[in-house]
Amino acid sequence: MPKYRTTKRYQVGDYWLSKQSRSPAWCRTWYCKRTKQTRRTSLLTTDFNEAKDRLNQWFILECQKKNQPSDHVTIASIFARYYEKHGRHLSSYDSVKRNLEHWLDFHGEATLEEAADLRQQEIFRDWLQTERKLGLNSVRKVITIGKAAFNWSYKRGEIENVPYFETVKVPTPEPLGRHLEISEIAALFRAADKPHIKMFMIMLIATAARPKAVLDLQFDQIGFKRDIIDLNPKGRTQTTKTRPIVKIPKSIKPLLNLEQSMNLNSYLIHYKDAPIKSTRSAWQNLRDAAGLDKKVMPYSIRRTIARFMRQQGVPAWEVAEQLGHKSTGYRITELYTAHSPDYLEKAVEAIDVFFDQLTCELRVSRLEDIFHGSEKPLKIKEKNGSESET
Repeated sequence: MPKYRTTKRYQVGDYWLSKQSRSPAWCRTWYCKRTKQTRRTSLLTTDFNEAKDRLNQWFILECQKKNQPSDHVTIASIFARYYEKHGRHLSSYDSVKRNLEHWLDFHGEATLEEAADLRQQEIFRDWLQTERKLGLNSVRKVITIGKAAFNWSYKRGEIENVPYFETVKVPTPEPLGRHLEISEIAALFRAADKPHIKMFMIMLIATAARPKAVLDLQFDQIGFKRDIIDLNPKGRTQTTKTRPIVKIPKSIKPLLNLEQSMNLNSYLIHYKDAPIKSTRSAWQNLRDAAGLDKKVMPYSIRRTIARFMRQQGVPAWEVAEQLGHKSTGYRITELYTAHSPDYLEKAVEAIDVFFDQLTCELRVSRLEDIFHGSEKPLKIKEKNGSESET
């Protein structure tokens, strides 16, 4: 037993609050069986209630019991450990925290078993829609993040089981952006008055990629010798929205070589020597100037190219590969497909046909001519260091 004793005003588990004579701060105090001594760690507060909260929070995070039954553990303690040990390190930590707070605001100090009651689940879902004004997609996300926290705790042996939580069925959303005709894409090019917007649209067509992947594209992702573009930057972890390796269409090779010779920025799409994070405002202005409706979005080009490839007889699996859609059963094999001589052969041929039709619609002989008349002429960096315009 500890030699030094003190009145325990508050205790949780084997830990209690105490003070030392030389300091007004409250301490987390415990008896160490190994050294047979009373140990203390300052909680850095002189306020008793705040010290209680800090002791409780520490105990929840560091002294969680193993294999607790669902009627013994609170969801608050599960969420506290999940967020501190995992959730706050995610890129979406703000969303995780916000959605866990919905659970806590409704359930309070309820146990996992109480929260899992089917009637209580139904009331919670209704509360999210009526009180928090969340749509079905948002309600589904709240429940999914809560379930992720429970599964995280279960996998670490903190709870003995995860009760069933019913999710929310939501209708399949409409694809972003509508399909475009060649004449409508030509209208967008005619309305574009800045080179970076034109290059943005050209690369959307050339890759059929998602807009963010095109905005992130840097020159070190372009393999000119092998004629490929790796849409996933080095160091970026692939997500469910896969960024594939695609072939460079013949139509854009001269333009890419021209852009590389400029060597003014590491990003292919840039404005005033800075990468572009969003094209929302620029796209709205462009769409209005072209006289097109609000359903015309950057995603429209991805949809249009996907449909065009199918119309040109490109096999469905090759269209899926171009778009970065995951195929099942070939995860390892897919690592080597980009090295095949006929990789995306039909897809890139179809994209070149699309560019041919677009240049005819715009009445230019090559894609480089689209930039003539831009407010900022293209600059080529010569070998001697001087710059010439084209």
